[in-house]
Order: sequence, then C-alpha cells, then structure tokens
Amino acid sequence: MPSYNHHYKFGGDFMIKHYNDYVQEMVNLMVESGFGEYGRTARKRWYEAFGRYLSEAGLVYSDENVSKWLEEVVKPANTRQQYHVTARYMEHLREFIRTGEIRIENLLLVKPDHDKLPPEIRRTLDEYLASREPDYSPESMRLAKLHTANFLLRLCAEGMMRMEMLSYEMLAAVFRSRWNVTPEQRSVILSHGRQLLGFLHEKHGFRRGFSILLEDSVFQYAYVPGLSDDAVMTELLRLSREHSVCTTEEMYPMIARFADGYSDRGYSYTMIKRVTHTLRCLYVFLDMHGLDYCPEVSWEWYTLIGDRIGRNRRAWKRVLALFGSFAADREIRFHKNCGMTSAQEKRMGHYPAWCADAVNGYVDWLARSFHRESTVQNYRYGVWSLCDYLLACGINGFGDITPQMLREYIAQDHHATLKGRSTRITIVNQFLWYVETGILGEEKKLYTVLTAGTAKSVTVPVVLTDDEVKRIYTYRAGCRTGIELRNAAMLMLGLRLGFRASDVVNLKIEDIDWKQRRISIIQEKTKHPLVLPLSIDAGNSLYSYLSSSRPKAENNHVFIRHKAPFGRLTIKSCENAFKAALPEMADRPGVSFHTLRRTFATGILRNNAGMDAVMDALGHHDNSTAVKYLSFDDERMMECPLSLSGIAVEGGAL
Repeated sequence: MPSYNHHYKFGGDFMIKHYNDYVQEMVNLMVESGFGEYGRTARKRWYEAFGRYLSEAGLVYSDENVSKWLEEVVKPANTRQQYHVTARYMEHLREFIRTGEIRIENLLLVKPDHDKLPPEIRRTLDEYLASREPDYSPESMRLAKLHTANFLLRLCAEGMMRMEMLSYEMLAAVFRSRWNVTPEQRSVILSHGRQLLGFLHEKHGFRRGFSILLEDSVFQYAYVPGLSDDAVMTELLRLSREHSVCTTEEMYPMIARFADGYSDRGYSYTMIKRVTHTLRCLYVFLDMHGLDYCPEVSWEWYTLIGDRIGRNRRAWKRVLALFGSFAADREIRFHKNCGMTSAQEKRMGHYPAWCADAVNGYVDWLARSFHRESTVQNYRYGVWSLCDYLLACGINGFGDITPQMLREYIAQDHHATLKGRSTRITIVNQFLWYVETGILGEEKKLYTVLTAGTAKSVTVPVVLTDDEVKRIYTYRAGCRTGIELRNAAMLMLGLRLGFRASDVVNLKIEDIDWKQRRISIIQEKTKHPLVLPLSIDAGNSLYSYLSSSRPKAENNHVFIRHKAPFGRLTIKSCENAFKAALPEMADRPGVSFHTLRRTFATGILRNNAGMDAVMDALGHHDNSTAVKYLSFDDERMMECPLSLSGIAVEGGAL
C-alpha cells in the first residue's frame, strides 16, 4: 500500500496550496501503480474543478465545502450517475488527505466493497457473515455482505486499517459524514453496521456502546461535539474519579433491572421504553469518554444536552434522579424526592388540610373514573392554579368562595388561546361541582358562574362502507405471496376482532387457542386483558399465513419480518396492509388501520348487540369512548330526528 506521510492540518488551516499538493501526490500514486490514463485524467479534472471553486469563493478544503460544491455545482449540471461518480472521487481524495495513504483497489469504481477492504477487516467480515448464514436466505446474505462492507469501507476512510483501531470518534465521524445515498439506504447500512458491532461485542469483546451509538435516537444525545478539548471534560473526569458509583459495564445490566421496577409497578410500555432510552444514551456518553457512573456526572450531561431534549426535560430529569437512588441501594423510590424536588410534594405541602384533602379526593376520583394518567396530571395542575389563587385571597374554606372571586381568577388566566382558556374553565367547573356535591353537601352552583366559551372539539371518525369491506375480502381472496397472506391476516384481526395495530404486531403464537377457538391478549394500550372468540374469517387467514408463508424462526410473535433478521413488525406494517387492500384511501384524512376497529364496533351495534357488547369486544371499561359509535348506525339515527311541527317559522325558511 503506497503511503504519503504528509500530515497537513485538516480543517480551517488547510490552504489551497496544500490541497493542490495532495491532488498531485494522488495522481503520482496512480501513475506509479499503473492506473489507466482515463481514470487519472477524470479524477484530476474534477479535483482541479473543485480547487478552482475553493479559490474563487475564498474557501478552504473541508467536508462541508465538498458537500456544498457537489450539491450546488455538480448535481444541477450533470447526470445522476456522473454526480455519484464525482462524489466517489471526492471520497477517495478525502481518504488520502486524512490518512496519507490509500489502497489502489479502493479507486476502482466497479470493484465490490468487500474486495476493497484490508485483508484483516475482510476476514472479520467473513467471520460475521458465516455466523449469520443459518438465519439468512441467499438474497439476505448477499445484501448483508454488500451493506456491511460499505459500512466498513466508510470506517476505513476514517483511518481504520484494523478492527482493533475502531473507536467512538471514527463511528461518530462516519455517522455525521455526508453519505451520498438516500436516507433509507443510509438507515439500512447503519442497521447492518450495528449488527456487526453487536457480533464483535459478543465474540471479541468490543465495546457494547459502539452499536448503540449508531442509533439515530441515541446519537443526538450521547454525542457531544468538541467535549474532549473543553474545560467541562476536566470537571467530568474529576467528578467521575471522586464520586464513582460503578463502572459503565456494571451500570448497563442495572438499566434492565431498573426498567423492570417500572414494569412491576404497572407503568406503560411507552414509559418503560422512554426510561430505557434515557439511560442507554447516558451509558454511551459515559463509555465514550471513559467515565464511571455517578449522579454528579449524569446531571452535568443532562445540562449539556438539555436544549436537545425539549419538552421531555422533566421526564428525563426524573429518570436520572430515580436511577441515582437505585444505583446506590437498588431500590426505586417513586414517591420520594431522590435529590429532585417534586412539584406535587412542594405545592401540596403548603396547602391547609381542607384544601389538600379536596384536591387529593378529586384526583383520586378522576383516576377511579378511568382517566388517563396524563389527563389526571393536567387536571391536577388546573386545580392547583385555582387553589393558589383562592389561598392568596385569604379564604379559609371552599364555602367562602364568591362568584366575583371566580371571575377575577379567570380574568388573570395566562392562557393565550380560547381553547386553552376554555379547558381551564372546564376543569375549574368540574372541581367546584365535586367540592359542592361531595364535600360541602350543598350546592351554591358556583360551577355555573364561568362559561367555557367554546364547545369541546370532536373529530368525526370514519368507518368503512359495505363496498369497501367487500373489497378487503376480495383482496384477501386474491392473496398468494407471503407478504399478501400476512397482510390479509392482519386485516382480518382488525376488521373481525377489532384489534388495534399495536395488538396485532404484539400478538404471540401462544395467545391463540385453536381448540377453544379464541384469542387471549393483554392490550398494549391499556394493559387490560381481553379474550375474544376467533372468527372463522380471522382464523382461516391466520392459519393460511402460519402454515404456508410465515418464515421458520424462533421468534414467537405471529407476524414477523420475511427477511432476516426475523424480528417482530412495527405498526407501520399494519398501515401498509391497509393501504395494499384500499390504496385509494391512503391519503384520505382520518383513515388508517384503526378504521377497521371502528368498523368492527359499528357492525356490532348495527346487529342490535348493545353498548355492553361493544365495550366487551373493544376491551373498554366505560362507555365514554364506545358511545361515539352510535352515530355510525345511519339506519337507526334516521329514526331519531325530532319533529318541527308546532314551531312557527317566519319567512318560509322551511
């Protein structure tokens, strides 16, 4: 491998003279290696064109300026193929400038990426591919080889000549570099790269965080640019040394046990996923900079990335605080401060007993009424606002409230929109009704003083017509391929059993009782159990898919990917199935896979089954959600209009 050990500083001080020197040295290298004249001339022509661009614009060589030139100059004036070839030329020059050397075989545009890799790295790739062979089809193996080799070649361009040289810095450079491929292709290449890095961690002890860093949802929080040269890094190292609780390798298994604590207390899947994500980001940040875990370092990290978190800052802060106590004594103190002031404890601690008891009773009543936790929290804040104002007025009980106080309270309300103001009035009125009927035992009807000003907005849901339902059955009858049979089974679960998309993709083989002809699940959204009879249509579609089309894999989910790795699907697959059966409805507002669930509920009502049957079939615990399906029964709704006889109308309007 020819080498040119001229290491000019790369970046702002990389002057045009240095750039021209590198171009000439690269051309000399190609001449010495017997490279064809056409290839040398083509490259030199584009390199010189970029050099002129830099000179005329007064710019220096950088990745950003290369990308800008490709997009603004090369792409508009050339074919797509020439654009991509030129981008490859610039990648070759970049590798030469960064490393001072380049493998001649890398310069061959038509040579497979696998063959361009250094021998040691190629052997590692071959070992990885051999481990995947039992699970991959020939086509999946070909794609895995192609994409993983592309990923490794990008690392080689960052100076990795052996796998042992791999570092977080190289991975970050690859992740942030310009890829010259579509976002979808980039995602696929990174996915294969993560699988390779996971294999290297398991088999050869590479850092676990290498693969985690390349997740889009992790990188933006775990990677803090420029930190290694910052004074903050010195402080982080000091805190890590003086307050270390555990190493990162000791911390990682604690994340799963911590998340189990949330699960044991009935927290939702979304919350558990958020908790795990927060701590995995922290883990990668610590591992990347060689820091041990301690709460002091975690708070410094939280400060560094606070602007990126946005509206979720409070949730992240709570997770970090709770994990700090868990790391110290392996106990999650959900109802203690854990180093963080709880807004509820702080405010409620200042309220007199008559006020605090009323607020707590109201919140408990909301929870017993099957309101979501987020709804209860919003109502709690509204009631707190009212109580703060009333206490500032000096009252000693709810019996002292006057209509004028309520009008003055709402006059100073901070909501900028009519909807926000109306929501606050609705909360206040409901709380006052609860106090008067449940605590005072007398009705002054203070809850009628304030008028919301706007009716609650209601979205009119859409259900399928009989013709559209027939077309789904027509699609089902014509299914032949594995994907089509999988789509048909998904559609039948939505249409005939009313499953949500989240319940479809989480359905497991053991959830189906073929002898009793029923399905038993724990609903993903509500975590409530649901047992439904397995209809003939849905049962036949499931059997056809499972018996003839589902890939043979150890995964126990009913619906899995048809290409390796054979993992479970996302709810996007349900939407794709719906669009495959009814493509013209893809862009129609308010229409999605969930429309099948609404159609299922409406069908029950039209068969005179009643509201209780709808609630049982949908897994609802109250009729507030199910009652809206009454409006879809057009035939019976037409029997409900009121007569206008006896109403005098002037001017002949009717």
